[in-house]
Amino acid sequence: MKTLKYVFFILIISVLASCSMDDTGNGGLPNDNYFEYKVNGQSVKVVSWDAQRSENTLMVIGVAADGTAIELNFNQFGDMGAIWSYNINAVQQNRRNHYFFKQHYFNFELIAIDYQLRRVQVAFSGNLYDDAYNLDSAYSYVEGSFLVSFEDVTPIIPWLKVDANINGVQWYATEQYHQNINSQSFSFVSDDEYMLSFVVSQDTTTVGSNTFNEASANNKVIVSRYDPEIQEFIQYISESGTLNITSQTATLIEGDFTLNAKNPTTGEVVTVTNGTFKTAYD
Repeated sequence: MKTLKYVFFILIISVLASCSMDDTGNGGLPNDNYFEYKVNGQSVKVVSWDAQRSENTLMVIGVAADGTAIELNFNQFGDMGAIWSYNINAVQQNRRNHYFFKQHYFNFELIAIDYQLRRVQVAFSGNLYDDAYNLDSAYSYVEGSFLVSFEDVTPIIPWLKVDANINGVQWYATEQYHQNINSQSFSFVSDDEYMLSFVVSQDTTTVGSNTFNEASANNKVIVSRYDPEIQEFIQYISESGTLNITSQTATLIEGDFTLNAKNPTTGEVVTVTNGTFKTAYD
């Protein structure tokens, strides 16, 4: 059985040294690049950094002389993905931001991005946990800001994505949450409270339009909403929707979708429109 895999970021293990630069035209940003970082209130001197953009996503890594590193993944729309702290020189404790409803638990601000000069400015603060799914696990409080230059890189498979308009707000997935091989479902989260899940069958899903509702077993989309009070997702009832498969090969599946769903307890309605996706079989 093939599994589904969504590639959002090109992960770089080794960090390339890059220092500050002076621009003759700064695009409104300060002339000099910088990287400021603290862990539990203690300043960490970042001596090198690397930043890359792959289509709409960016990854920035800052590294201290002893190998202490902070890695931030986000998109150009200001949505955060995984934020990691680790040491590049040894196998040490890795910590990351809470996986769900990230913006509720971690502060991330995309201050500015200059596409012509390829520079990006960000501020961040919040807890990074031993267990990204457990808010009661040990954590470190990190904070910092940076203005760095990035380089453009080409992804292995171009334009893998999941995006939609949810209740009138544009939504972009930043991470794949999980995939269930038995039911052939795969789920995606951004940094807000929503999760979109696709249920398909490799045996029966083909190019074409599928309508679905609550009773549908396959070829459907499910929306869930994270409740921080109970720290769980509430799965909404898929009252009606369409899942249109526009292309499917041995390695890729893509299409578009719409969905109307409601909270099983409160009756709150969530409307998903203009959804598009492209993901890869592994």
